[in-house]
Amino acid sequence: MKEFERNDLISQLATSMGVPDMERLKNGASYFDSSTGTLYCKGQAITRSTAEKAIRHFELMESRCDVSDGDQRKMALIYRCVIEAIRIMGDSDVIALMKKKAT
Repeated sequence: MKEFERNDLISQLATSMGVPDMERLKNGASYFDSSTGTLYCKGQAITRSTAEKAIRHFELMESRCDVSDGDQRKMALIYRCVIEAIRIMGDSDVIALMKKKAT
């Protein structure tokens, strides 16, 4: 089987199993599939479950920061920024806006 036929077959199979545009994934484009709640980033699928684990991880890291230390206070703020960004991605209004943008 030729390489392009193989890639086309893989793409068709993935599409039939619910994976969105394989060409976008292959090229490393980042986008959000609002129907599944999955973020595709650099060719990897980041599910809602993974996002929730990331939130817990960054909350733990934030809680370990000594906010009386300037550098650790900055890190705590960075962790909080990540936590809130992940939460915003899961917000129903944001998801509705992304669905609207996709159509």
